[in-house]
Amino acid sequence: MEMIGAPSETSFARIGERALSRLPSVPIREIVQRTGWGCRLMRKGGAADGGSGPTLLRFSTDDLPEWDRAAYWRDVMGKTLTGCSPSSLEGGDMSVDFTLVGGRDVRLGITRLDSIRNNRDEDCLRDRDEDLIFFSMLSGEGQVDHYDHRVRLARGDGVLAKFDRTLDTSWPRADVMLIRLGRDAIRGVEPERAAGLLQPRSRTVMRLLQSYARTAWREATRTGALEPIAERHIAELVAALCVGNSDDQLEAARPALGPARVSAMRELIARNHANPCLTMREIAAAVGLSERAGHLAFAAAGIGFTEELHGVRLDRAQERLLAGRERVIDVAYGVGFSDLSHFHRLFKRRFGCTPGEWRSGEARH
Repeated sequence: MEMIGAPSETSFARIGERALSRLPSVPIREIVQRTGWGCRLMRKGGAADGGSGPTLLRFSTDDLPEWDRAAYWRDVMGKTLTGCSPSSLEGGDMSVDFTLVGGRDVRLGITRLDSIRNNRDEDCLRDRDEDLIFFSMLSGEGQVDHYDHRVRLARGDGVLAKFDRTLDTSWPRADVMLIRLGRDAIRGVEPERAAGLLQPRSRTVMRLLQSYARTAWREATRTGALEPIAERHIAELVAALCVGNSDDQLEAARPALGPARVSAMRELIARNHANPCLTMREIAAAVGLSERAGHLAFAAAGIGFTEELHGVRLDRAQERLLAGRERVIDVAYGVGFSDLSHFHRLFKRRFGCTPGEWRSGEARH
């Protein structure tokens, strides 16, 4: 089973576009604007709806002609969204797909970057921005120069940067999660101690942060805003990465460890649900817990392992049956059930109809 925080197929396409495709059309109003170049700018919630709350914004250069992409990103959107001076890497075909979910003190972004350099130089520092930004690699590779350190990032790695110092990043091709925090969101630590230093995926807190932030981001794309409790836990996990070694980080992250581990275990269940032999022992071990501690963590969150696993399997089965291309028995075994009659009973209890009725469309009319 994969380690938490580094799924083998993690990409913007998997985490970003799939989540965005499921965004509800109501009650959050969708506004789609087209610029003179035909570029998409989508905003949900917040000021676009006449309110002042958080927003979800998506920007993509995919619809732009190649010769317009660099100019539009550099002159119009790039500096606004990143606070940096963007440019194309030499010989590269630059493109950007950027989605941002805003909270009160924490903002999360998932971005796909191809052949881009973002340089926060002395001229950019005039904006007096003191925010922090954490780069968490989902796939690909990148390089960050900050605080006299040069860090090369691979999948699962991360690095913290401060916007009141120069920052130079290069992304040949990468899917990156961005966590931007107000300086006051992190208290009791000195972020300067960690700025520009590699946070490798081998560290438990790094893996938990990436997993928890992904889950919070997916939920925020559904609702249009980050939950305050999610903001707090993300800030606590980032703050923990600002202290000493891995053991010190675990101790510093204690307030957020329970929710982060539960989130990571649920993500592991979702990723490995098709394994008919999946057990709590495996799931708990992946986040550093015993089987008993895993059950206790779930119980504290009001979750049962078996119910969670069955729920994920049944939801996946419903999706596959809706497509109508597979036999019921193949779907049942494909999502992890080993007993067809058990699958039938659970499906009818959850959805009020048999799998066959759902597949044929009888229960949907």
